[in-house]
Amino acid sequence: MAKARTWVNAAGNGYTASPECGCVMPRIKLQIHHRSMYRTDQPSFLAGQIGFEGDADFQVTLAPLDSVGGRYRGETSLVRTMKAQYAARDCKGTASQREQWWFNAVVDHASQTMKLRFGFVALDRQGSGECTRGGYVARSRLDPRLIHVLDEIVMPADSGATKAVTQTDVTLRAEEQLVVTVVAVPLK
Repeated sequence: MAKARTWVNAAGNGYTASPECGCVMPRIKLQIHHRSMYRTDQPSFLAGQIGFEGDADFQVTLAPLDSVGGRYRGETSLVRTMKAQYAARDCKGTASQREQWWFNAVVDHASQTMKLRFGFVALDRQGSGECTRGGYVARSRLDPRLIHVLDEIVMPADSGATKAVTQTDVTLRAEEQLVVTVVAVPLK
């Protein structure tokens, strides 16, 4: 502390440290595209099951968890709109849900790779459907559900790097797609 005070005094009375002076660890910024959809070529869908599909596009910033700079965490929330898929052509519907996303990353600077774990919680689900038959309109509440089975990827930790993955859930007859693009990474 004494040496620091001596240095500040030598720098002059007008010196003030700012967080940008090297005391703040750099952050990782990611661009995310997530798509979840039920497959309409499955027997359960053709038998009348309602499926949902929806995209989410957003950015998230991951802050360092330690001074070494290898572990990062970030969160964001969004509202995703969805389309209800019906086997019957005379039916249509829309839905939405608020989502809370979280991301954890471990960067290995030696191999220039990043292990990214992620997930989301769906809140405030709401939806409505409408079927028209012979001049009669039937409306119903819908409880939207999206598939989410992906939870970890390994990708390059370089600005501009992109990783795209697809996962199919056979039991739910649905598919999830995720595209992660590194917008900015900390200096090595």
